[in-house]
Amino acid sequence: MRRVTKWQINKPNEKAVSTLADALGIPPMTAKVLVSRHIDNKESAEAFLSVDPSGYIDPYLLPDMDAAVKMIAKAIAEKKKITVFGDYDVDGITASFIVYDYLRRVHGTETDIYMPSRESEGYGLSK
Repeated sequence: MRRVTKWQINKPNEKAVSTLADALGIPPMTAKVLVSRHIDNKESAEAFLSVDPSGYIDPYLLPDMDAAVKMIAKAIAEKKKITVFGDYDVDGITASFIVYDYLRRVHGTETDIYMPSRESEGYGLSK
């Protein structure tokens, strides 16, 4: 039996939304999302919205990242087809499309995306 999820939409304080939108010069909808996430002052919103690469974690700390990068670079150079193995949740779908789109647009590769079925394939990589 399929479980039905009932979404509950937060109704943020409209005064806080308006104040934040005005303070940052952002659309009210963006301010509403921030306030709904308890990011309701200029400083915390600026910190959340800022892009500061110094806070990123080095992806080369992942095991075998250098080997993976070399393999992908070789596949691009040899014009091989590349399949992006994604995840079916919202960030997995988004990340998979970003990689797919990048490979096709920037490198002109023949690219597919594979999204496993949670129900029949479970979590993680599978045959």
